[in-house]
Amino acid sequence: MHPSRSLPRSQRASVLIVALLLCTIIGISLVSYYRLAASALTGATRSFLSLSNINLAEIGLEHAMACFYDQSTGTPSGTAWNGWNAYGTTGKQKKIAIADPAPNCPAEVRVYVNNFNGSSGTPVIVAQATISPPRAAPIHKFVEVTLRNRGLWTNGIVARDSITGDSNLVVDSWQSNTTSPASLYSTTARKAGGPIGVIAAGSRALAVGDNPTIYGAVKTGGGSVSKSGAAKLSNVVGGSGWNAALETHDFAFTFPTITVPTPSRVNLISGSLTISRTFPNGTTDQPASDGKYYYDFQGYNVDYASKTMTVSDRCVFLMTAHAAFTNSFTTSSSATYTYGNSTATLEIYTSGSMHFDSGASWFANGVPARCMIYMTASSGSQFHTGGGGTWNACIYGPNTAFNLDSGGTFNGSVIMKSCTLRGGVKFHYDESLGSLGSGSGVAVARWKELQSADERAVYSAPLNF
Repeated sequence: MHPSRSLPRSQRASVLIVALLLCTIIGISLVSYYRLAASALTGATRSFLSLSNINLAEIGLEHAMACFYDQSTGTPSGTAWNGWNAYGTTGKQKKIAIADPAPNCPAEVRVYVNNFNGSSGTPVIVAQATISPPRAAPIHKFVEVTLRNRGLWTNGIVARDSITGDSNLVVDSWQSNTTSPASLYSTTARKAGGPIGVIAAGSRALAVGDNPTIYGAVKTGGGSVSKSGAAKLSNVVGGSGWNAALETHDFAFTFPTITVPTPSRVNLISGSLTISRTFPNGTTDQPASDGKYYYDFQGYNVDYASKTMTVSDRCVFLMTAHAAFTNSFTTSSSATYTYGNSTATLEIYTSGSMHFDSGASWFANGVPARCMIYMTASSGSQFHTGGGGTWNACIYGPNTAFNLDSGGTFNGSVIMKSCTLRGGVKFHYDESLGSLGSGSGVAVARWKELQSADERAVYSAPLNF
């Protein structure tokens, strides 16, 4: 055997140097890879937390929206906003405790509400969500939501107890404000946006009858929709079949309280009106401070047979001395109600009933928004029509029975205790009514993330608590 030979010292040193260099390179690579991985993890974590922050801000918005809802259902403001701090006379503040969205990442949400009761301007909610990751700058998200009052006339037909159709009921829609001046209903403007709903949950609370054609949607508070024959429900004009996807069964509606105006000046009606007349009478009638002409009927009624009433300015009829079962309006023999110009409007507040015989024409030369009828009786009142005729109006009567007889045409919107629609009735909902009136609660008008320093600075003071 030959003894092993060791390499020369110089060669051994070279190998050692190469090994050290390789180790150094591997070490640097490992460190670089670790830093890259750590950086990627940090970036992914911040991205995740940033997205989570939007959700946290939404939690703050929902807390405020819940208070607005409670307030809209009649809960006193002090109770609805319990747990919130006051900021000035119109603002509210609240800090909401939030569970950590990730380990060692505490979070909080601050919410500021301006004009919380809606009496001093447009309500606005601002939520600031903050997450503080370890060894990194805090992550902030600011969301501003502008609210609007929910419109009263957002459905074609709303009933508390029941909607009952007879045969060949037609429901559809159009939008009057797409032209100037606003346009009346026509088949060329026909749309499929006619929603009808009943809040009762009974199995026959919504019965649309035989061979109905509904271009829109049907809603109940829980019960099924009763129908027969070749029933149509479609969101397309001309569509066929019953589209069950357009049925919903969780419909809810809060009926706001009617407030009868108390004007600065009133024109008195001294007897039942049985002759043709124009309102206002330019020689004697006087407007109130708001420019409207108010008429107190003092328990007298309108009893028309083949007569004509013309409204030529902004008029308001106060008919609140009638018993629920007596008629504030009685019409027979094709009486006509009409506008004398394109700017005239009519509001009616009545505690009684309204009865129209066949062939009446109720302001058929103006869009529904120009005639608002508020039926104030607590029970027992009716709005009843005979066969045929045309009505252009919005009627609010949460304790009133609405009966539209065979062949009648109604353009507008109704909110009633019950609705009965006889054979061949045509109901055309004006979609432009959706933003009118003061309904229950608020709706979101605009959602905006505040990203710039200037946008956020506007709320720096009310969010600094």
